[in-house]
Amino acid sequence: MLYNPYAFEFTVKKLIEAFRDFGLSEYEARVLLTLLAKGELTAKEISQLSGVPRTSVYEVVRSLTEKGIVEGSGKPMKFKSISSEELVNLFSRKIRENMDFLKKELPSIEESTKREEIVKFYSGDVAYSALRECIENSRDEIIIAAPCLDPHIAGMLKDARCSITVISPDADKFNLHSAKILRPHTRVSTNVYHGMLLFDGNKVAIYLRQRDNLRIMLGSGSFAEFYKMFVESFLQKIMERVDG
Repeated sequence: MLYNPYAFEFTVKKLIEAFRDFGLSEYEARVLLTLLAKGELTAKEISQLSGVPRTSVYEVVRSLTEKGIVEGSGKPMKFKSISSEELVNLFSRKIRENMDFLKKELPSIEESTKREEIVKFYSGDVAYSALRECIENSRDEIIIAAPCLDPHIAGMLKDARCSITVISPDADKFNLHSAKILRPHTRVSTNVYHGMLLFDGNKVAIYLRQRDNLRIMLGSGSFAEFYKMFVESFLQKIMERVDG
């Protein structure tokens, strides 16, 4: 093939490009094409026919051998490639393996980008809408911790479609029948409501309401991870006290 570069110049160029797409260097591609065309060759013959410098041939052949494409034997050492059919099967297997890897790993990379740091602030009616949306979209669990439960938020929680855990001294008066109620000993009487809601373990809302003005800080990523660890630690202490 390489003896007549003018007749096969385009084909050789495309084959080299294809081999490079499979991770071969240009020298590796040229040596491989030469061995496929001519069979067993010495390093000197490979250099003469492929145009690869003699000083580079042994390094190129060693690399191709490690890839399972070329093998050498005899004295003087002669090298030969696997057959074109075996080569196609080898590359086909690598394509399948890479595709399987991509199918498995790409979704996790995509998911990690969704968990990027996001913290947003809302006030007034927009805050109520954002909080209501989080409650309605939660599918696993909502945990709310507050020294004095906000009646407006308690009303929203009645529309939740998942399990609810309420950590508040006065949770009983809001008739959250399906909720798990945990009562800390501290009771707070105030006209200012504040607390935290954790949605499905990956989104947190810190809220403050004075009169009818609600403000929330809504966050995900490590912001939510921090509050998740805080809530889990707090829950553990409460349960230990209950069990004791």
